Amino acid sequence: MQPDRIIIGAGISGLAAARQLAESGLQVLVLEARDRIGGRINTIVSGVAGQVIELGAEFIHGNLPVTIGLLQEAGIPFEKITGTRIHLNGNGSSAEEEGPGDWVEFEKAINGLTADIPLSEFLQTYFSDRRYAGLRNAIERFASGYDTADPRKVSILALKDEWFGEDEDQYRIDGGYVRLADFLAGKIRRLGGTILTGRTVKEIRWRSGEAVVVTGDGDSYRAAKVLVTIPAGVMQRPETAEAPVFSPPLPDITKAYRHIGVGQVVKVLLGFTGPFWERAGNGADLSNVAMFFSEEKVPTWWTQLPARSNLLTGWLGGPPAGEYAASPDDTIVAHALQSLSAIFGVEVAWLRQNLVYSRVANWSEEPFSRGSYAYATVDTHHARTMLSEPVAETLYFAGEALYDGPLMGTVEAALNSGLKAAGLMTYNSNT
Repeated sequence: MQPDRIIIGAGISGLAAARQLAESGLQVLVLEARDRIGGRINTIVSGVAGQVIELGAEFIHGNLPVTIGLLQEAGIPFEKITGTRIHLNGNGSSAEEEGPGDWVEFEKAINGLTADIPLSEFLQTYFSDRRYAGLRNAIERFASGYDTADPRKVSILALKDEWFGEDEDQYRIDGGYVRLADFLAGKIRRLGGTILTGRTVKEIRWRSGEAVVVTGDGDSYRAAKVLVTIPAGVMQRPETAEAPVFSPPLPDITKAYRHIGVGQVVKVLLGFTGPFWERAGNGADLSNVAMFFSEEKVPTWWTQLPARSNLLTGWLGGPPAGEYAASPDDTIVAHALQSLSAIFGVEVAWLRQNLVYSRVANWSEEPFSRGSYAYATVDTHHARTMLSEPVAETLYFAGEALYDGPLMGTVEAALNSGLKAAGLMTYNSNT
């Protein structure tokens, strides 16, 4: 088979691009290093009563037009997440967050900025006084936890656009995000495209108007245009076995990727004999709480509301997740149980006795992602601009990290980036 276009990576960005290219009449080949499609979408079914588990992307963060439009096209149902959010300081007791007055001051200061700086520098500049200690802690904790970002690097203006423009509604897909990936893959195949898994790309030999892609098994594929959707965490590290070698080299591409922040995250999924968290150690009724925040080692936990489930998901993001980079899963689970013990006022021994399932997704250590999702640094805007331009109208780049907007790091961002790149690659389709 002689493809017209090659897409490297069968994550959601690559699949969206491949589907659009195939619909334009081009012969498409998708090469994926993993033995599955989806990339950082990884849905499995566990032994916990057939529970669908998301090891990667899980939520739709708002009423996002491309994601929801595709789900509606595919006839895949999704459900709004209900329930409250609460910060606990142990034994199921709620803790005080920063006061509303502090938040108003924070918003006023951030709206007055004219030049971009990292978050930590912003907080030290405008909120260094001791009375703002709680605010600083809460803001940095949120940036680390939600955005999986390093507060010393993440752009304050990017956070402003994201935090103050975000839709409150959150959704979860019935059957998991993999259904969206499967839908796109099915479309590609029905249009005559090919998706090959287990094909790690080792080298991309290119010249204007032609590229040859060489995989680890020695096979080579030739096309007029190639789209690279490999995650930024891998592209930043060309010395690793998972990153392709460009011939001729593209040092400016590597440099640009290194100006993009790549988050770290550890996701811990625990199944118990019952939802003990619905009744805290102090007797408080927490059955309508969807998300718990704390100061523990694994600080954030969420339920499957509105569905009733025995599954609890733990989330540790940002620099603290890096401390577990080389930790075995058993160690991470042990720290997760200690965190739950402190949060809900139950003994670790009791938790272990009632634990029936555990799974750890350490995305920072996953060789084909090398991180969770991207965040913007002060230098990211210029890097994205460069990476959004094709190299000699032959090599193209896409992925959630290259999306220019407040939804960076989401499935919506990945879809948009892939579709934009496909539009560029469709132009002059006779070559």
